[in-house]
Amino acid sequence: MLDIVVVLSLLWAFFLGSIPTGYILGKIKGSDIRDFGSGNIGAANAFRTFGKLIGILVLAFDIFKGWLAVSIIYKLAFTLFITDYDPNLFKSLLGIAVIAGHIWTPFLKFKGGKGVATAFGVMIAMDFTLAAIGFGAFLITLIATRYISASSLIAMLTILALSISFAFPRAVILLTIFIFIAIWIKHLPNISQILKGIERKLILFKKKPRS
Repeated sequence: MLDIVVVLSLLWAFFLGSIPTGYILGKIKGSDIRDFGSGNIGAANAFRTFGKLIGILVLAFDIFKGWLAVSIIYKLAFTLFITDYDPNLFKSLLGIAVIAGHIWTPFLKFKGGKGVATAFGVMIAMDFTLAAIGFGAFLITLIATRYISASSLIAMLTILALSISFAFPRAVILLTIFIFIAIWIKHLPNISQILKGIERKLILFKKKPRS
């Protein structure tokens, strides 16, 4: 019974993560987000392609997916069925499943988003302080470089370093290692573009035309 509940919970988490929010909202507007900008279905490309409202919705739901899997699916399974399973291990496996679903969604031939927003949602559910510090690192790097990709990578590196430095449970460290590796692999093209000086920068403040 225990094994069945764990497997079903992980499948539900993977399915939840695989819902391609950016693609769905783009289709509602009559366009395929993959045909614009970076071709990615994540929030950054949604902002650039469809504007603030769609971008915010994609970002919010992608974060929510990660939080929902590790918080609600965990509570339902653990409260109703599981009594003798390591909570940290179960949460970490759910986190890996939902992020994997987002990055390799079967609904788009296993080509999904880059996993950053969903990973933040997972970490919010796992350890809010760790997630908050990672987000702080993201903002500082974004202000300094204006690269969303670089900011995401530094944030994940910060979360990984802190989880190891402060001796978090092994299962949590396993999760942060997975997040770090998966997201860095997904950002390899961005790293190449940064090194070549062709990566797009975020415009933080638009200059008003002089009257």
